[in-house]
Amino acid sequence: MADVTIEQQLEQFKRDFYEATQRKDRAVLEQMIHDEFAFIDPEGQIVDKAHCLYSITHPNSHFAENFRRTERKVSISINGNTATEVADVELHGTLKGEDRTGFYINTATYVRGPDGWQMLGNTLRPTSPPRRADDVGERGSQNGAD
Repeated sequence: MADVTIEQQLEQFKRDFYEATQRKDRAVLEQMIHDEFAFIDPEGQIVDKAHCLYSITHPNSHFAENFRRTERKVSISINGNTATEVADVELHGTLKGEDRTGFYINTATYVRGPDGWQMLGNTLRPTSPPRRADDVGERGSQNGAD
């Protein structure tokens, strides 16, 4: 059996994280998210591990329903037991009740400990304003003939 690369390990980590999020599996997510985790959302708000877990696993949470993330370009830097991934992503759908469809730069930092990889930090920065359903048709002419 061939050795699994760090890139492949991180791809598997992200698949497992997505599945745990869909199942709202708090025990698995607790293990996958580092105790010092910090997420900076598109508005610049800092979310810690406890708030992140609550947002994903609360029984009334619709955190990731009807949501799709497509990676367009990914770059991974590895330094020992730390990996930083910078991805150009396209998001489709809503998060926390708001339409977040648009393009973003997602930076994630992972650390490898005795039990495997954990997500230490994550930043989601818009590269274009999220499209809103009520934006359609409100832009006016784009050809300069106004």
